[in-house]
Amino acid sequence: YPTVARDLIDANQELYIYADPAQDLSFPSSFDKNQYKPPVALLDLRKISPVGRVSPHFRVNELMLGNSSRGFFGLFSVAALTKIEQLRLNLNSSMRITSGYRSPGHNANIDNAAKWSRHSYGDAIDFKVAGMTYKELAKRCDKFNASFTQLYTDHIHCDWRALPLEPAFYNPEIPPVSGPAMV
Repeated sequence: YPTVARDLIDANQELYIYADPAQDLSFPSSFDKNQYKPPVALLDLRKISPVGRVSPHFRVNELMLGNSSRGFFGLFSVAALTKIEQLRLNLNSSMRITSGYRSPGHNANIDNAAKWSRHSYGDAIDFKVAGMTYKELAKRCDKFNASFTQLYTDHIHCDWRALPLEPAFYNPEIPPVSGPAMV
C-alpha cells in the first residue's frame, strides 16, 4: 500500500500531530513510552480502495476510514490485525467494528476519548457482535492476547498495545509491509 512520510503531510493537517510522551506531563507513568512514538509514515487512504480486503474478513474502511473530518491517512498493525482475524474466526460470527484507526486530531474531537488512545497507533478496535455480551467478548479478546479491554454501554474496546510497533510505520528504513495479512 502507498505510504507518505508523516512530516510531508500538509502542516495545516493538525489531525496528525502526535503528542510526545517524553515531553507531555499527562503521559501516564505506567505506560511504555516506546509504544507511543509518533509514526514516521502513514498509509495514503486516498490511493487505497476503501472496500479492499486487508484480511479474509475485514476491509480497509472497517479499520481505517479516510474522509475530510477524519483525515486521509492511517495505519494499522499487521500483528494486531492477525490477532483480530484469529478472534473473528474463533467467534464464528461477524464483528461490527465501530472504530479502528483514528488520527490524534480526530480522536481529540471524540467525547471522553483517551488522549493516549491506541486507536491512533493502529492496534485497537471498538466493536460488537450480535448475540454476545461485552463481557464474553472481553474474554475472547483476552484469549487472543489483547493487552487491554474496556467495556462500554454500546461496544467493547480491545487493543494490542504490547505488540511491537509496525516497522513500516515507525521505522523509516523499512518499506511498507505486504503479505497475507495485507491483501
